[in-house]
Formats: sequence, C-alpha cells, structure tokens
Amino acid sequence: MSKGFHCITGAEDFLVNRKGKELWARMTEGVEDDFAKEIVEGDALKVEEVAERITHFQQAVETMPMFGGRKLVWFKGITFLADNKLGQSESTLEALDRLKSVLENLNPESVGVLLTASPVDRRRAFYKFLLKSGETEFLAEPSGRGGAEVLAQLVEERCQEEGVRIQPQALDALVARVGGSTRLVYEEISKLATYLSGESAPVITPELVMDLVPVFGEGDFFETTEALYSKNPDWVLAAVEKHFFVHSSIRPLLSSWQNRNRLLIQLRVLLDSGDLRFSRGRLDKAALEQAAARYGSCFGGKTEKNSFKIFGQHPFYLGRLADAAQKFSLKTLLRWQTEFYRAFEETIQQSGRDAQVARSLVLRCLGES
Repeated sequence: MSKGFHCITGAEDFLVNRKGKELWARMTEGVEDDFAKEIVEGDALKVEEVAERITHFQQAVETMPMFGGRKLVWFKGITFLADNKLGQSESTLEALDRLKSVLENLNPESVGVLLTASPVDRRRAFYKFLLKSGETEFLAEPSGRGGAEVLAQLVEERCQEEGVRIQPQALDALVARVGGSTRLVYEEISKLATYLSGESAPVITPELVMDLVPVFGEGDFFETTEALYSKNPDWVLAAVEKHFFVHSSIRPLLSSWQNRNRLLIQLRVLLDSGDLRFSRGRLDKAALEQAAARYGSCFGGKTEKNSFKIFGQHPFYLGRLADAAQKFSLKTLLRWQTEFYRAFEETIQQSGRDAQVARSLVLRCLGES
C-alpha cells in the first residue's frame, strides 16, 4: 500500500464488511503465523466502549509477532464515526484524536492496517484525515445514486456463487421485496438456490420470488405493477387479490401503476421518434444524454428525481422499463392512463368497492391491449 493504512467506509454495513473480507483475504494471503494477523472488533454502543475498542486496536498494532515479521491488523466494524449522539460525544472525539495519533505513527513496513466503518459522517475532521492519510474507499449506498447497479451486481455475483441464474424481472422483484437491503438480498438468494437444488438448470423466476420471498418493510406494490405490465391476466388478478387480503384501498395500486405508466409513455414517445436507441436490454447512454439536452425542458428536466421526469431516472432502470415499453403502443398506454383516472373516480363514487373496481380495471386494460 502506498499509504499507511487502508480504510473502507459506507452507509451499508453489509457491503462494507463484505468488501473488507475480500481485502483482508488478500492482505493475509500466504501468512501462516496466526500471531502475525489480528482482528479487533470496533462496534461500540456506549461512549466508554469507544475508548476500550481504540485501546485494543492500539495494543494490537504495537504487539509484534512472536517470530518476527510484519503484523497485520483489521479494525473491523467501527460504529462510532456516525452522525449520532455516540459519534458527536466529546469523549468519542477525544478518543478519535488518540486513534488518529496511532494511525499517523504507523510504520507501513512493520504494520499493515485495515479499517472498516459504517455508517460514517463524511463532514467530520476525522473522516477527512482518513481520506488524506489512508487508502480510503467509500461504498455507494444501494438506495442512493447508483444503488440499482450495486444491488444488481451483488445479485449476479451471489447467483454465480450459488450456481443459479436469475431472470431480469425476478431480480427487480427480489430487490423490491426486500426493500433494497443487501443483506436480505444475499440471504434470500441462498434460500432460493437451496429450493432449486437438484435441478439441472436452476433459474430464479419472478413467480418463484413472489411465492417464496416475503415482503420486508412496507414494500412498494411491485408485484401488482409487474403483473399488470406483463399482460398476464391470471398473475395480475392473483396479485390484486393478495393486495386486498392485506389492504383495503386501491389508491396505492393506482399510484404505482400510474407512476410506471407515465414513464412508459415518455419512453414510448422517445423510442418512436428515434431519439432513443434500445438493444440487448440497455439504452444507449449517449443517445439518452442527447435526448435530455434536446427535450429536457419538455419532459420536466432532470434536476430532481421523481416518477414524473424520465431524464431524472437512472439509465439502468430506464433500460429495464424500455424493454417493457416495447410491448405497448403509445395508444394503449394513453388508454390505460385514462382507465386509471376512471377507476379513481369510481372509488370516490362507490365507497367500499375498491377490490371490485381494481378487478374491473384490470379486465378493461388487458381485454383490449
């Protein structure tokens, strides 16, 4: 390493720990002496525990191997760098000054250090010290910008490890079901792979995800939306029935359907005009940027990400929507938008009949598409 230590940080502890394990394995490769490598846990719940964790780390880097050679230390799972009461405590800040001193005085030729921390407040002086003095990497938050690609890559890697393949729609369904949690994505793929064990060519399908993966958190009504735009009447009616088994209102469904439909209408217009190019499940990024520059003002711009603005969406997500847009004409999408409006009016006029209105809406949409 060119600097005194390596540090991996991020908002998602699962991703940080996973990346830390990979780096630690490379750092300790070929090191047979157990006294030459040490892991110090950095999780702290109370202020007094912060000083204890740092003291243990200091002792680890200052205690050299019994038989000589270079010492390797992983300060793992540090939890006291966040923007919370523990991270803002005066005692914690004093302890961090001591940790900073230890890191500044490291001799890289004698000691190799890895730190992993999550979450972190990147505005604080200690984090800026890590950036300046160490090989520091921040991992993108899955729910933030680039999150879809982070999760997609995690899913693909885990599927390869488990020896299974996952269909694109199943990937989207899985991410929606677990609320974007990387840890749950990882565990649910293992469960699905176990279920498919024994098959010659195991494939995770959307139907399998819907049957075996529970909804964690509030969910976003993903199944009913995917079902409707798959044009599969049996699937969408079953999904609608499941929705009303738990919920009483059609409004969340209408909101989810309209959000999808608005983006598909915009995509269909741009695809028909030739300003967007789509092939092999991906949109041409250069064409997308050109279209944004040319038509951005007409489509609400791209400064704010919401369900109204196509150019505010991530290209990865738009590529998946463009695949669905190929199945619909612009006329059909506009008709569906009118049907959603009609269904909303019916729920106001016919209080307590949301389930019947939803089923009628589905049959009207799919009956003429």
